[in-house]
Amino acid sequence: MVRLTARKVGHSLGVTIPARAARALHVREGDALYPTQAPDGFRLTPDDPDFEKSMEIAEGSMKRYENALRDLAKRSGSRSGFPDRSSSPSTRHSSLRTAD
Repeated sequence: MVRLTARKVGHSLGVTIPARAARALHVREGDALYPTQAPDGFRLTPDDPDFEKSMEIAEGSMKRYENALRDLAKRSGSRSGFPDRSSSPSTRHSSLRTAD
């Protein structure tokens, strides 16, 4: 178990994270941490809990407006960055995934 210490920083409180815990979380000074509610209290994570939901919304919008976005990309003369739908479905959205 790691102990965190709350200290006054201006009109707020700051938490000191021991170096061992920071290494385990893969965080450095200035990185954002997100406390999320858990059944037994809170969980501290460097991963934005809203990111996956935001990506689902973005992917839905890209799918809904795929033809319009492709047409706009063609008109602007630039590459859209969207996967080519004529290729196999397994390559779709591969640029949006990251390895753990």
